Amino acid sequence: MALTQDEIERIAQACADEICRRLGVAPSPDPTMRAAGAALGLRYDGFQKDLGHQFTDEHVTGSSFYVDYPHELEPKLAATRKKFGR
Repeated sequence: MALTQDEIERIAQACADEICRRLGVAPSPDPTMRAAGAALGLRYDGFQKDLGHQFTDEHVTGSSFYVDYPHELEPKLAATRKKFGR
């Protein structure tokens, strides 16, 4: 039995929320950050006070980075991948 896209997204959201809970960070109250990261293949790890919104490039570099606004994601991702030679 295959999962529907909606079921996959609900499971992914539940996993992301559990990761945030375990890391002790709050999920973004603004779903824009989560959606912006997902569009780039990034895992959204939540918001951390004094650091910003944390994203993990788990499929390419495995590293995490922080941004304050969605428009900062692409340049920060490019810089991170360049740093890792990817």
